[in-house]
Amino acid sequence: MIVKDNVLKKEIFKPIQKLLMGNEFPWFYENKQVEKDSSFLFHYFHYKHIINSDYFKIIEPILNYLDPVSLILVRANLLLNRTKSNSNYHTDVKNLKSKTAIFYINTNNGYTEFYDGTKVDCVENRIVIFTSELAHKAVAQTDTDQRIVININYFENN
Repeated sequence: MIVKDNVLKKEIFKPIQKLLMGNEFPWFYENKQVEKDSSFLFHYFHYKHIINSDYFKIIEPILNYLDPVSLILVRANLLLNRTKSNSNYHTDVKNLKSKTAIFYINTNNGYTEFYDGTKVDCVENRIVIFTSELAHKAVAQTDTDQRIVININYFENN
């Protein structure tokens, strides 16, 4: 597992953050984040082998940092402040030798927790990269209205 702070230069990161946290970005509702847990909002940038968003260009600096050979899925997730705050443990991609990267858009007291107990705090402009078979869960925030991450599943460029 790799955790890196200040992944993007501030002048590149701040416009991404402003767009995703603003009132005009198109979010979509899903009634379950993992199996039967809490609802959330999402935005697919890349799904089922195609670019699904007019906003794909804004995530290119993050993809350039990762340098993937191929994308599986790229999705922004928005958790609103609520009392039921945890997803279930899950893996993003099953039976593939792939990587998962979670890029944090805003700082809050939420975190990503791995099955072994490791926690990665939500700190803006931070990324955590791990093999996709590692079980993890999202723990939502209670100190801010929004917890926004970009979840990227990809094949590594070796």
